[in-house]
Amino acid sequence: MERELDEARKVIPAMKRELDEARKNNADMQRQLDKCTKDKESAQEALEKARNGLIDECVSNREFAKAQADCFGLLPFTVEVGENEKMLRPLATHILDMLQACSMNDGTVTESIFMSCVGNDDATSIQHMLTAALGFNSASLDVQKRAETAIAAIIPVLPTMLEKCKHNQNVIRVIKEMRPDRDGKGGSAETSKRKKAEMRANVISALISNPSSSFSSTTFEVIRKEVDAELSILKMELLEAEEKVREQTQEERETLSGAAYLRAIQKMSIEKAKVAAPYLLSISEKLEIDLLELEGPHLATVLDVAEVKDVKGVMNDALRALEAYRKHIESEDERSASFCSTASLSSFLSGSAVEGTVQDPSIVATASVLAKTSPCECSRWRREFGQAWSYLEDTQAEWEELEGRVKNILAKRIAPAHAAELEALLEELEKSDLVNNEMENVLGQKMDKVLGVSDRRRSKKGSSASCKPAQEELCGECRERLASIRCMPCKHKSLCEACAEQVVPGQKEMDNLRMMGFHPIGPGDSPIICPTCYQKASVLSSL
Repeated sequence: MERELDEARKVIPAMKRELDEARKNNADMQRQLDKCTKDKESAQEALEKARNGLIDECVSNREFAKAQADCFGLLPFTVEVGENEKMLRPLATHILDMLQACSMNDGTVTESIFMSCVGNDDATSIQHMLTAALGFNSASLDVQKRAETAIAAIIPVLPTMLEKCKHNQNVIRVIKEMRPDRDGKGGSAETSKRKKAEMRANVISALISNPSSSFSSTTFEVIRKEVDAELSILKMELLEAEEKVREQTQEERETLSGAAYLRAIQKMSIEKAKVAAPYLLSISEKLEIDLLELEGPHLATVLDVAEVKDVKGVMNDALRALEAYRKHIESEDERSASFCSTASLSSFLSGSAVEGTVQDPSIVATASVLAKTSPCECSRWRREFGQAWSYLEDTQAEWEELEGRVKNILAKRIAPAHAAELEALLEELEKSDLVNNEMENVLGQKMDKVLGVSDRRRSKKGSSASCKPAQEELCGECRERLASIRCMPCKHKSLCEACAEQVVPGQKEMDNLRMMGFHPIGPGDSPIICPTCYQKASVLSSL
């Protein structure tokens, strides 16, 4: 124990020395920190003083006051100055000397620099403005002459400089909108990426729309360099597509028909869109810039590919075609078998326009091609197109599944035990957007047979049945109104006027049916099926 105490006593002095050394180092560090803080404060104070001093010198007329005092022997000064009058405005004088040195050539002032800013860069104009501001209140004849020359040189370019300022503001305003979470609310990484891509496209549009701004145009060069390989392939494929279309439309272009010429132009734009769309989406994802938010000419400018100018218009037409089809499905007023059947929807999705509609077949075919492009989170167009296309595909799958279940039960030997299933399917079919009158009528007949009545709706409407017309006089389509129209050649009186209006092509044909007593169904018209025997009618008669 004694030996351990002796060892401890030997160590304690060394530890005390180390502690003292650490305290000394700490004190030195604190002094250095205090010195740095003091130096920083001094520097800030000097900077503030210099800034305020320069502004004060520019607006001060002390040189004029001293010149007057010297002339009249008056001393109105409260500021003591040396014999050298340059000390009255030392900062302004120093900067003026620097500006003069920048415009000297072999010791002589280059007069051309001060004669005009026209055609020169911004730096020259700024130099003139500084010279005018710093020398305006100088009592030196030479400096006043320089200030006059600078002001005279600035005047011709003021409109250009004003335009540049306005263009700068326009671009800055768009750039400031890119600040993340401006409303203080966060968002997912996916949402942030989409917003950034869209805002970058807005900045590009602003740069192109404001060509006089001071922002560097090298941004576009950097973008092109980043995707140089993709652009090279795109240009090559666009040229090939253009040559191919020229060969195909040569005969049309050589005719004097304006319509033929326009068709050739449209075909050229469509083929270019089919080629360019995958590349534009790929480049958008790589750069995180929504290129399809740009107007056609802007898109051509930023990529330096003139052939893509009309691509966006075609792609937007394809998107509108999908949205229009969706509207037909969802709108009860516009719903018809021309759109709301599995056959018509399947035809549309495969790239064929629905027969009897005003759809542009070439745009519908283009939409089918564009649907094969890869998803792109950085493209709002691709997201909206994908949503519209998925809706149509999902709708088709739902309709096919429903028709499949109906066909399965109709293939069975119907018994009273199937009544509930038949009723559920019929109700589902009636509520669905799907229009399949033939299948609905067959289901209705099966229900009538199972329930032992010819009007299946009576059992559901209870006491209101007594208010209905006799069952043999009811319209076979709506089962609500009196039948007044016969289908020929089967001669069944099976349609009311309201239901006939739904199947007759237009109001003119319906008016003829009322006035003449008949309406012939032409080869190009949509087929009309008799609700009673399900045969195709060749004539509708009200006689």
